[in-house]
Amino acid sequence: MNKKILAAVAAGMALVTAAALFISGKKEETKVESGEKTEAQEKEEPVLTITKEDADSLIAEKLKGGTVEFSYSHLATVDGNSYYLYNILSDELPTGESLAVDAVSGEVGVYSAGGEILPYSAFSGYDKKLDETIEWNGTYISDRYAILVEEQDPASFQYVVSALDGKERITAYAVKDSNIEATGSLDDKVMKFNLNDGELSFGGYEEATGYDGTYTRINETP
Repeated sequence: MNKKILAAVAAGMALVTAAALFISGKKEETKVESGEKTEAQEKEEPVLTITKEDADSLIAEKLKGGTVEFSYSHLATVDGNSYYLYNILSDELPTGESLAVDAVSGEVGVYSAGGEILPYSAFSGYDKKLDETIEWNGTYISDRYAILVEEQDPASFQYVVSALDGKERITAYAVKDSNIEATGSLDDKVMKFNLNDGELSFGGYEEATGYDGTYTRINETP
């Protein structure tokens, strides 16, 4: 009798164990099939709203008009944030300094030799004139001509060249190469602009023109 009872108990325990294993396997199978991530996994994998191609463009825009070149290095995590890092290709700047693009906000900064993210203004190749917003609108004069500049959008402007004696007036357009440089055309000739502290250098790119010279801003157009 005792043997029969023990056998029945053992059989019952075996069934319970098998059922538990079956249920556990089902749960594990369901978890794998669903592809759901734990809270810890989600924290480890932030959503990157800025692509590597976006970061390339942001770095190129920052360095536009300068002489510094760059190359992509890798995606790194600094203080829990993801950054695209770029090597600076210049013999004139300190080694060990890189530029960084926040993979979420798109903000450009500096990745220091000490592994810190610093503001872009800390970059040893930082040029305020290339980074700050420059006001182009206004009237500029030389000894013979006046140039009226009116921005069409952040990347281009219309300009009107007028002889001071009123006998000549030409309207044309230019595209900004950087915050302080632009390229336009006048009488089928390529014209270059360079704006520095209210002084506008204007002249032919491949050949001299009668308009070449330095023009001084006398007012700003709102």
